[in-house]
Formats: sequence, structure tokens, C-alpha cells
Amino acid sequence: MVVVILLICIILMSLKIAYETLLCYYLIPRRITKIMEKQGVRGPKPRFLVGNILDMASLVSKSTSNDMDSIHHDIVSRLLPHYVAWSKIYGKRFIFWNGREPRMCLSEADLIKELFSKYNTVSGKSWLQQEGSKHFIGRGLLMANGNDWYHQRHIVAPAFIGDKLKSYEGYMVECTSGMLQSLRNAVKSGQMEFEIGEYMARLTAEIISRTEFDSSYEKGKQIFHLLTILQKKCAQASRHLCFPGSRFFPSKYNRDIKTLKMEVERLLMEIIQSRKDCVEIGRSSSYGNDLLGMLLNEMQKKRSSNGFSLNLQLIMDECKTFFFAGHETTALLLTWTVMLLASNPSWQDKVREEINQVCKGDSPTVDHLPKLSLLSMIINESLRLYPPATVLPRMAFENFKLGDLNIPKGLSIWIPVLAIHHSEEIWGKDANEFRPDRFASKPFTAGRNFLPFAAGPRNCVGQSFALMEAKIILAMLISKFRFTISENYRHAPIIVLTIKPKYGVQVKLTPLRKRFVFWNGTEPRMCLSEADLIKELFSKYSNVSGKSWLQQQGSKHFIGRGLLMANGDDWYHQRHIVAPAFIGDKLKSYAGYMVECTSGMLQSLGNAVKSGQMEFEIGEYMTRLTAEIISRTEFDSSYEKGKQIFHLLTTLQKKCAQASRHLCFPGSRFFPSKYNRDIKTLKMEVERLLMEIIQSRKDCVEIGRSSSYGNDLLGMLLNEMQKKRSSNGSSLNLQLIMDECKTFFFAGHETTALLLTWTVMLLASNPSWQDKVREEINQVCKGDSPTVDHLPKLTLLSMIINESLRLYPPATVLPRMAFEDFKLGDLNIPKGLSIWIPVLAIHHSEEIWGKDANEFRPDRFASKPFTAGRNFLPFAAGPRNCVGQSFALMEAKIILAMLISKFRFTISENYRHAPVIVLTIKPKYGVQVKLTPLITT
Repeated sequence: MVVVILLICIILMSLKIAYETLLCYYLIPRRITKIMEKQGVRGPKPRFLVGNILDMASLVSKSTSNDMDSIHHDIVSRLLPHYVAWSKIYGKRFIFWNGREPRMCLSEADLIKELFSKYNTVSGKSWLQQEGSKHFIGRGLLMANGNDWYHQRHIVAPAFIGDKLKSYEGYMVECTSGMLQSLRNAVKSGQMEFEIGEYMARLTAEIISRTEFDSSYEKGKQIFHLLTILQKKCAQASRHLCFPGSRFFPSKYNRDIKTLKMEVERLLMEIIQSRKDCVEIGRSSSYGNDLLGMLLNEMQKKRSSNGFSLNLQLIMDECKTFFFAGHETTALLLTWTVMLLASNPSWQDKVREEINQVCKGDSPTVDHLPKLSLLSMIINESLRLYPPATVLPRMAFENFKLGDLNIPKGLSIWIPVLAIHHSEEIWGKDANEFRPDRFASKPFTAGRNFLPFAAGPRNCVGQSFALMEAKIILAMLISKFRFTISENYRHAPIIVLTIKPKYGVQVKLTPLRKRFVFWNGTEPRMCLSEADLIKELFSKYSNVSGKSWLQQQGSKHFIGRGLLMANGDDWYHQRHIVAPAFIGDKLKSYAGYMVECTSGMLQSLGNAVKSGQMEFEIGEYMTRLTAEIISRTEFDSSYEKGKQIFHLLTTLQKKCAQASRHLCFPGSRFFPSKYNRDIKTLKMEVERLLMEIIQSRKDCVEIGRSSSYGNDLLGMLLNEMQKKRSSNGSSLNLQLIMDECKTFFFAGHETTALLLTWTVMLLASNPSWQDKVREEINQVCKGDSPTVDHLPKLTLLSMIINESLRLYPPATVLPRMAFEDFKLGDLNIPKGLSIWIPVLAIHHSEEIWGKDANEFRPDRFASKPFTAGRNFLPFAAGPRNCVGQSFALMEAKIILAMLISKFRFTISENYRHAPVIVLTIKPKYGVQVKLTPLITT
């Protein structure tokens, strides 16, 4: 009896399976075929079980058997030969069969828009698609349907919008910098040709690993490797018939797939379990702020009111989905874009110019990206010619009306994206050519005939992420390298789920020497940052280069034609006169002034602390102190009047800095503007005070009260003026003496005050270095005020000062105008070109200083990785270097040694870090520090 019942059950089960198989493979397909034929939609005759798979495989195999004969982009007939063949026979709408699944090809823009926008809830991914990617990306967002898709989308969408999206910028720039350094190193070692696709795949995998797994990104890279192999396996299987139960066959393919899938999920579970353990033992209060953390936090909600909940398998599927979609498609977009730009050098040059203008040599930021319009056009054109997906499929889950078509349940609608993107009807006769400017006038309509990220509610959730990533990577690559296509490149696009270059994309890279020309009004300026050429310019061509007319005009009322703005013979003779004031015993004699003035400042600070003040804007104190010191050395006993001059010059500096941002042209200083009136009034008052000091000195000599004009800088200049004319024809006059006094007053206090201010800020922010240098000062000076003999022994203090000068150099650029044609390295420099050396950029270059170039690391100067005059330029270099640099460094060391030995300082919570340029680099809101007097024993 039991046997009979068992047999009946088997027979009934067999009949059910036979009926379902008949229904699935014959009755439903036949019903769909008849419905569509009645509407005039026909196609090639399908074979039993396999449909048109063999026909498609044969056509694709034949079309891709050979490489393309040249680099052109007419690739529809190569990659979609069945579409081309069948659309010619059956029209734009036709049905073909993938095994048992009927697929209707649809390329009409209005119907595509209606499908994506109106019927997204009743269409989605088919069983065949889900089965094909089941082991690869599972049932993550890409393969989800209906309510599952809606809820998964709702969970992950916040990771790709707003501030969260912007926060990924740092990862992208950091990872790209690493790749560029790797390319530079390879070029230096002699490598010229690169398979750029490999670099892009590794880079985008690292970026998505960071955003998905954050600190676990190293393990993420292992997952990437395994998923890449899984993708290839699944792509092979997609070319063959898939039927229910096939995954249980004990084939090598199924065994390999299972092994790979298990290893991927094991690695994912290790990351997940690590996060869960940290929360459970209280080491962390959340699962993290990356995508994985967001998913785990959502899983903690047992079940939402709509009945949807996450489980570990779905979380792993979601991670795999975004790992694939987040690196694969972007890597290919970047690879194809590099190929297109390497093949079209004129577009490469155009977009490089735009990047230089917008980013000005800096790494791109989210604020730069909207301004990179040419780059956006190029990326769009690349997405048009080589879209991530060649087709977009949607299975109908119920009957609905689409335009004039009645779509039956079970029909899969396939949109041939590649064919639409290459359609001459839409894009014109040049549809297969690389023409980014077609996107300038926007002839396309996103969601209708431009579909790189699909359209409607089910569009790609990560498209903003992908575009931001692509723009940042391309902007950084294009600004650092020129690339050309290699003769070894074989143009052979193929489909492996996505469109890939069969043999990769080989390009030749040439590092860009950071040279570009920009215009300041009528003055052409070339930016130059190559160490060898900088050294050659400063050392070899100092006599045929100097300050331009625009620079001289900009500072005419401020410091006039003193040494800083002099050129040629005038510069040489002025340098010869003032240089003795800053060397040897004369330089050493200033130490007494410096110690005396600093003692006064420290006493003032000590009194303020005693009265209860704790916070100080240290920049104000440093400015007053250095002004007093330079007043003493310039004017000696007349330094009180010198301080009045300092106040007026500070106001003049601000006025001139404002004017430097506007166009200057001949005669503009005669305009009766408020600016000109203010400038003239200030200049006259400064020169009146200077003339009072000068006249006082002259009177003393003339009436015999003094035998000389004094031993300070002003005295030296007046003594020189007495020489009616030197043998070489150069002489000083009162105006030039006043200009020289103004020049040294500005250069002698402004730059040193800022060096001191920035150094105090750095030490206040880095207390360990403050403690180290205090210990050195105590050991060397033994509680006494520093002397010139102590200074060479303060090696740590020297390193700290150098690091401060590197991070915040007195001048951000060093300009030199060519006064005649000359050859500089491989460049022919024409007369009239102004060469600008970007000191700040050189001082922060990772190529020179390493990945920690933007960090405060004084010990980098212990081993001297820099070369003064080449990549360390705080005082310029060559014959025209700063004449007062020894004075400034001696002054800075004495002041800092005395301050550090008397006070401990920390940065105030009120300090706002906002460096700005007002001729020099200044803290916009000052530097607020808290001072604590040190108890001395």
C-alpha cells in the first residue's frame, strides 16, 4: 500500500513538473508570441528550448573574432550584430528568444521614457537575469524587484547624496595621489607604456573598498579579486541555456562558483562579525559610518512596519552589488576615456587647460567639479560611445499598456543602449565619432536617448558618486601626465557583462612639467616649478630678469624703487650699499637690540598674565616687536618716530594689496579716485616723517654736533649719498633713500613677524615639539638670554623654523620678468614673459617632501631632503636672494628661544585657522594662544 501511494505521488509530481515545464517552455511563450504578432511585432523563429541563443552566439563570435582595423567607434555591429541583423529584417521592434524567455527590443524614446517612469513598479529583473548573477551579486539592489527593491533603495540612497557624498572626496584624492605616485615611480625607472585599465581597476576598487568597508579596505581588496573571477565565470555561463535545477549539477563550473562564492562570503562575514563584536563588547557605539555600517544598523531594526527586514545574506549581497557596480563601471569609464583622450590630443590639451584654470595646481575639490564643464562633456561622450551596459532589460510582471503596445506579463523588454547611443537619427552623421562638444548644446535628453545610468526611479543610485570619482581621477591624471596611445594597443571592444577592451588599453605616459601660462591683465606669466630650471634661472639669468612693470607699479606707493623692486645695475649698486648692514660684526651687533626688545615684550606678557589675561593674539605682539627691532636697526635713536612710520606703512600695504587684485594700466594712478587720494595722503605722511629724521641727521652733521650720519642703515645710506657720483655712474638721492627705508621696514618686520606667528601656532598645536625644543634651549642657554654664540647650537629650533618657513613661506610666489630672450633648459624664454615660481606649491609637493608634505614634521630637515634654491625657497635663491635672511633668522631664533623658555603656550579654542594672502600669507583672524608662565629654578 505504501509503495502504491509513493508511486502515485511520484506520478503526480512528475505530471506537475511536466505541466510546469510545458507551461514554461511552450504554452506561455506561445501565448506571448501570438499577442505580440497580432500587434505586428515579430522576430526570428526560435529553436526548441534554446530559442535564439545559438544564433546570437554565432553572430557575436563571428563579429568579434578579429580586432578592429583601426581606432574607430562604430562598434554596434561588432557587439550587437543580432540587433543590427534583426532590426533590418523586422524593424525597430522585434522579438527574440533567450532560451524560454521572450525579449522584445525597444528603441523608441517616448516608450522608453514611459516604461522607466510609469511602469517601474510592475517591471524589473527577470528570473534568468537573477539566476545568471545569483552567485555573483545575489539579490542586492541591482537584482531586487518590487517592494524589496524599494526598501533596499531607501536604505542605501543616503550613502550617495549630500554631505555624505562630499565626504568621499578625501578618499578619492588620497587614493588617486597614490596611483599617480606609482605611475611617476614607474616612469622614473624607465617604463613608458602602461595598461591603464589595470591601474584604474585597482584604484576604483580601493576607493569603493574605503567607502564600503572604511578601515577594513585591505580585506575589501581581496574580495575585489575574487569577485572579478566570479564575474568572468558568470559571464561565460550567461552565453548558455539556464533551466531550473541546473545549479545542482555536479559540474566543474558549479564547483568553482560555489568555492569562490563561499570564500567571498567568508571574508565578508569576518568584517561583519568584527563590527558586531566591537559593538557587543562596548568598544564601539555603532557599526560604523560606511555603507556596511549603515546596513548593519538597519539590520538591528528587527522588522519595519512594511514587513521588510535585512538579514546577513542580503547585507553580503548588497556589499557585493556595490563593490561590482561601484568599481567595475567607473574603472571602465575611466579606461575608455583615457583611450579617447590619448587618441584625441587636442581635446586632452583643451581639458588640461580648463583643469589648470579651475584648480590652479591644487587637487580638485567638490567645489571645483561643477566648473569643469569640458571634462563633463568628455565624460558624457565617453559614456555615450562606450556605455557601462549595452542593454537595459525590464521584465513585465503584469499586463500593461505601453504607448500603442499591449505588453503581456512575462515579456522581457530590452532597450539597446549601445545602439541608441550610436544612432545617426539622434546624434547625426558623426554619431560614431568622438565629439564631446555635442554635449555643449545638449541635443540629448537624459532618460530618452542618453541612458548611461538608466532612467526613472530605478536609475543608478550611485551615478553621482561615479561621476564625482571619474572627474577627480581624470582631473588629477590629466594635470600630471600627457598620454598618447601606444602602437601596441589593439582596438577590440568585447562584452563581458560590460563593454571591455579585450587586450586592455596601452598608453604612453609623459609626466607634465608643471608649466602653464596665465595672464595678469596684459602681463603673460608662466608658472614654473621644475627644480633644475629654477636653479638655472636664479643663478644664471639674475642679470637679465627681475621685477616687472606691473609689480613695480603695484608697490610704487608702498615701498617705491628700493632694493626689492630694483632691476639691473640699480639693483646691483643698491645691494652693494646695504649688504654690509647684514653681515659679520654688524649683524652680530643687532643681537643686543633683539634681546632688549624681546625682554620688554615678555615683561608685557607676564604682566598681562598676572592681571588675569590668559588668551593672547600673538601676531599683534610679534608685529609690534619686530617693528621695534627694525626701527632700532634702521633709525637707532629715532625709533619712536619709526614706529609711527610702521603704522602708516601697514595701512599702505593693505591698500596696495587690494589694488593688486585689479587691472593696472598706464596713467591709472592719476585718476582722481578715493583710492589714489588715500594712497597719496599716506605716502606723503610716511615720507614727511622720514624726511624729518633725515633732516635731523643732516642738521647734526652740518652744525658739527656729529661727525657722521650714524651707524644704522639710514646713516649708511646718507653717507653713501654724500659721494656725489660713483665711478660707475650710480648715485643715491633722497627719494631712493626713503624708498630703501620703506623697503627694509616692510621686509624687515612683516615677514619675520609672520614667521614667528606661524611658528608659535605650529608649536602650540604640537606640544611634543614645543617640549623638545624647550629642553634644547635650556641645555644650550642654561637660563641666560641667547647670544649669537648659542644660536648655531639650537639645531632643533632651526629645524622648526625651517618647517614653519616651508609650510607658511613669506612669499607664495617668486616672480622674474625676462628683460631679453634667453634659453632656460629646453625652453626659449621670450622677452616680456614673467616667470612665476609657485613657492607654496613646491613647499607642499608630495613628490619632493613625501606623503606627509602637509604635516608639521621638523625632523624632515634633520636629514636635509631639500635643496635650498631648488625646492626650498623661503628667501628666494641666487644673487637676488633676500639680503636680510641672516638678520631674520637670527631675530627669529632669539625671540623664539626667549619666548619658549619663559612660557608654555597652547592653541586657544577661539583660534580659527584661515590663512589668507595679503601680499604675504597671514592668519585671517590672527593666532590666539593661551600662555602659562614657566616656573624657573
